[in-house]
Amino acid sequence: MNLPPLDQIGFGWKSHRLALRVLAVLYCDPKQVRQRERSFTRRSRLKVVLAVYLHVIPYLFLICILGRVLIFGALGLATDKPLGLADHVAFTLGGLVFGLVGGLVVGLGFGLEGGLIGGLGFGLVLGLGFGIEVVLVGGLVVGLVGGLVVGLGFGLEVGLVGGLVVGLVGGLFVGLVDGLVDGLVYGLGLGLGGAVGSTVGVSRVYYLPLHGFLWWSKDARRFRRIHPVFWDRVCLMPFPGLAGMLVRYAEARPEEGRRDIEWLITEYPSQRGAALRAETVLVARDAARVAALTDLDAVLAGLPEGEKGYLAQTAALCEKALAVSRQQRYVDATTRPFFKEQALMGLRAEIQAFYARVGGYREPLATEFRRAAEAWLVLAEEQLARVEAQRGREPTPQVFRAGDPVERDAEAFVPRLDLVGTLEGEIMTSTGCPGVLVYGRRRLGKSTLLRNLDGFLPESVVPVVISMQNPEAFTSQATLAALLAAEIRRAWKPAAEIDVRPGDLRSLFQFLAACNERLEKAGRRLILAIDEFEELDRRIGSGQLSADLPSALRESIQSHRRITWMFAGGHHFSELAHVRWSSYLVSVRTLEIPPFTAAETRLLLSEPLRYSRRKEAREALGPERFGTRFWGRGGMERIHHQTAGWPHLVQLVAATAVDLCNREGREQADEALLEEALAKAVTSGDNVLAELMLYRSDEYPQAWGYLSGFRHAARQPPPESDALRLVLKRHLLVEPSPDGPWQLRVPLMARWLRERT
Repeated sequence: MNLPPLDQIGFGWKSHRLALRVLAVLYCDPKQVRQRERSFTRRSRLKVVLAVYLHVIPYLFLICILGRVLIFGALGLATDKPLGLADHVAFTLGGLVFGLVGGLVVGLGFGLEGGLIGGLGFGLVLGLGFGIEVVLVGGLVVGLVGGLVVGLGFGLEVGLVGGLVVGLVGGLFVGLVDGLVDGLVYGLGLGLGGAVGSTVGVSRVYYLPLHGFLWWSKDARRFRRIHPVFWDRVCLMPFPGLAGMLVRYAEARPEEGRRDIEWLITEYPSQRGAALRAETVLVARDAARVAALTDLDAVLAGLPEGEKGYLAQTAALCEKALAVSRQQRYVDATTRPFFKEQALMGLRAEIQAFYARVGGYREPLATEFRRAAEAWLVLAEEQLARVEAQRGREPTPQVFRAGDPVERDAEAFVPRLDLVGTLEGEIMTSTGCPGVLVYGRRRLGKSTLLRNLDGFLPESVVPVVISMQNPEAFTSQATLAALLAAEIRRAWKPAAEIDVRPGDLRSLFQFLAACNERLEKAGRRLILAIDEFEELDRRIGSGQLSADLPSALRESIQSHRRITWMFAGGHHFSELAHVRWSSYLVSVRTLEIPPFTAAETRLLLSEPLRYSRRKEAREALGPERFGTRFWGRGGMERIHHQTAGWPHLVQLVAATAVDLCNREGREQADEALLEEALAKAVTSGDNVLAELMLYRSDEYPQAWGYLSGFRHAARQPPPESDALRLVLKRHLLVEPSPDGPWQLRVPLMARWLRERT
């Protein structure tokens, strides 16, 4: 309800409705009156008070007459002398006149609101109260009416204080006139009446019957139109059950309901608790209705938070619910039916755990979000049913992957425990490790080893891996320093407390020094692994990275004993053209990555997910699923022989065999299928085999001339060039035959050479 223009209110009949609207706004939203009167002069204020009061006098007169008839007639209270109708009219008119004078005086000092409320209060009190002989009852009647009017306009605190003050003053006056006893009794009655009246007025307790009727009727349209919280903005009393009514209203009329609930939260402190509860219930029900669990992030963003009661638990609840959303994203990103099935089992377990945990939360969180979890579980079960049906068309899970670093939770993986043990021994030396060069030919699994150190080293060791093929690493010195710091902070939380923001070698060194100090205090160690480190040399040669970088690395290795620098690549330091790395990193230990042993190849093929961190994946693909049952007698040994244990080639042949089995509907890779898989692997792996065989290599131009000779001869004499012999040995391409000449080490490479070149 909006306040009408006050300057348009006059004394004529045309202003009558405007005057009544002013009173209605004063009752429902006195804040509007206070804001509007700031621009009024004292003279304009008095005019408005006088005009409104005169327009209301007929109604006050009727109320006072009816009230006096009730008090002196129906209740039969005694009076000072017998009163007739003329006496009641005279007392009423006198009270109203005194009320008008009092209202004008208050309006002069305290503004429109005080003047109007004061006038009404004085008028009603005096009009109803003159002539009552029973002093205590008279004080209660006068105090109740006056306190009610004052409470309606000024609030509980002013009403209580005002009632008690009026009681004291009234008691003193009566005590002077009629004696001590009457003064005390009248003051007590007036004070109690004022307190009770103001409490009733400000709390609006008389709305409860209307509220109860609306709660019982469950009519959302009627609720919005007539419930007091939507038109009376000063209800101090929280309405019981209002949250449920707001939920019904918002579900019946979503747009209007949400808007009104937000208004109550923002603008109506006394009803904020119910509105927050309704908002929480609505968000929970929205979460239960999501079509995709990935939408939970957006829905739960609207969940209210607070410091007390159930609101203090919503943040923790959101974190648990968002774990469900993250797992659904993992499901969506998984394309292979087998892994999607395992991911969905994980999603189901996540939802069930959420259901169990949220049961201990306060209401309404427990009930509403348990219902939401039941709805989420239905979505997960529907997805699982679809994937299980699809899995029927893929009898053998495709877990082998050739090309990228392996993710051990979802792909065939062998941890190379001998290498990890050697690495652990280097890192954990008491004096600090002087750095490690992880050297190995391409596709031997260097990146896979680095990216899966977590879980195989002691918990006190924090591995951080960056690839120099990442544009952030090689664009400039500043981006390299920033990337190193960001990855360290991500992997080890205490590093986030370090104020240094690396942007050059100096600030990077300061950051690493601070990390080293904290690592020392915490008893921990940090691995900084630089994959594809040859790019460091090339970028220094091109000027993108500073020539001072090798010196800074050497100083860090010598000074920061809790940080182990690890360089992984396919070249020895002596093979790099732009920096004499061996002189800078003279103390760095070399860890050479060999091909798989026969035992490692067998483990990869028979238990590809043995080291997955997901229990359901480990159980689903044990030796009974692969092993001899799938590969046949001698099948795993044949793959190892043909690939010579080269990790990429083992994965390539295994993946090809699984694809052939699935395409042809077979449950086992027999000898004929393995032969077909080897032939197809030569074709599908043409690029990688050409790279490994140094096909027309610009870096090693003499190598191809020698290697191509194996196209027609199984054995050749060693090359005369010592440099070429060293290159071929380091690249694991040749080995001496039993009778002296050299032969290709990997039969699959020989097959490629004959069939593809």
